[in-house]
Amino acid sequence: MSEGQALLEYACDKFQEQKYDEALEAFVLAYCKGYEKEWIIENIYKCYMGGNEEEFRRVYNQQRIRNDVSFEECILDFIPYRDGEYYIFDKEMRVFRGKFSFDAWKETKRHELLEDMEYSAAVVELEWNWNRERSILVSAKERKVYIICSDIKRGVSFCKIPELADYIKNLKIFSSRCELQEYFHDNTSIYLPKIIVGSEELVQIINQEHEYRITEEGRNTQNILLTIGIPTHDRGNLLLQRLENLQKMPYDAEVEIVISKNGTHYFQEEYKSVESIKDSRINYKGYNKEITMSENWYNVIKNAKGKYVLIVSDEDDVILEALEHYLKYLSTHEDLGVLRSRTTVQYKGWDKSQYFKKGKEAFLAGFLLQNYLSGLICNRQLLMECNIEHWNKLYNNNGFYRLYPHMWWQALMSFKGDYATDNVYLICEGDSVLQQEALRYRADNVQESGLAEGSIDWEYPNIPVPSTYKARLEQFRGCVILIKSFFVPDDELKPIALLQLINKTLYLMEIVRDIYKTNEFPLWVEKLVNETIQAMEELQLNPDWQKVVLENLISYTKIS
Repeated sequence: MSEGQALLEYACDKFQEQKYDEALEAFVLAYCKGYEKEWIIENIYKCYMGGNEEEFRRVYNQQRIRNDVSFEECILDFIPYRDGEYYIFDKEMRVFRGKFSFDAWKETKRHELLEDMEYSAAVVELEWNWNRERSILVSAKERKVYIICSDIKRGVSFCKIPELADYIKNLKIFSSRCELQEYFHDNTSIYLPKIIVGSEELVQIINQEHEYRITEEGRNTQNILLTIGIPTHDRGNLLLQRLENLQKMPYDAEVEIVISKNGTHYFQEEYKSVESIKDSRINYKGYNKEITMSENWYNVIKNAKGKYVLIVSDEDDVILEALEHYLKYLSTHEDLGVLRSRTTVQYKGWDKSQYFKKGKEAFLAGFLLQNYLSGLICNRQLLMECNIEHWNKLYNNNGFYRLYPHMWWQALMSFKGDYATDNVYLICEGDSVLQQEALRYRADNVQESGLAEGSIDWEYPNIPVPSTYKARLEQFRGCVILIKSFFVPDDELKPIALLQLINKTLYLMEIVRDIYKTNEFPLWVEKLVNETIQAMEELQLNPDWQKVVLENLISYTKIS
């Protein structure tokens, strides 16, 4: 008896015993030995595919990713073996081409490129066999993956496999590099893949399309996820440095750079240079007049087209490598209102990522913690709904609002969307130029309003005016006014907001007392106590809350 005959008899016996998986193994082995091939394949189809073909057809039509290849044109069939496992049969060549195992698919270790790139789409070249590029294709569950498949009728056959439904929804398949390039050239709002597994020619194609997309002709703003917003004032020299870094971004349709230029006194030629930069991602708005800081910052928001806006000072750089992480974060948190990213100086201690639901939870977690502007990311639509122009107009001279409008914006946003902090460094702060600016303005006798109180205490040159005891008390009064105007009289958050404001003010005064008028510190704390008593009356706190506030204040001052 030949080996093929023995295998066939064994297969038939196992089939009679209803051990169908063992029987199929033996049938396939006998077929591969060349024994009774036509009879075997006919019976395999009859016994294993007979009741399943319509289901494969339904799945394929539902998951189809090429409309020009019908179910009948697919060259590969998948013979059910065990749960999630199939033998692959090539109908054209009349051969078995191994197995497909969904368990093996799920357990596949992702390509190392996927570890470095959290967000971007991937493109991979293959002949037809999805098994050979599983390390890339498995990422299609959470990101877009493009396949260039030279043997298209075999490649698309994998769409018959029902277990791949969660992956196929993010897959798109092309028959050639040329077809892929045409697709991205004609659909410039669709993000280019940044993870490229293929030939150097494929890399060049993606780079060509990126270069096209940053031209005026190729620019598309329909699908911007993140606006990098830079409000700037008399610092055209610094702005050019920021743009030199940002232009290195590999992103195009995902991002834009919005610049709102304020001020008319210094570095105006450098601002003109910005206008001449050939990069359509840059949206430059030059206001040739002096406007307030809050107006300039809000101009960035108004001119943005991104779903989210990252505000960055013209002193600071975005860490480009971190953008992958933040683009992924923003794309997967639909209810997010504000995200505070980590920075290398001001927020270097934020080593824990946290998430807070909108309302009381978000307000308490983020209130008064946004001292530094750079790294604050806001949901643009939700911020526009906060009627910022109303606050700008009404409180432009408010001691708190004119310095920290973004702090109040975050408070308003707490009731529109969720609040989060993230521990990945996004902003690298540059050296402050405040002292040099103040000296220049003083020497030239220039009066300007673009930087609120943008000067230093000349008796103590290391202390900016906003950090003096007097300014901190003025900021305290201003914030009390905002709290009073926003919260209804019986709102439970009103006294808690006051408590946080008191502690914040004491902390800010305390961090400068060793270098600024140390002997006056107790006097200014006493003034803060008096201001607190007046604030409690203005806010109409009940006696129980007044007691809590005063006890907290006394406790803090004793520790100090």
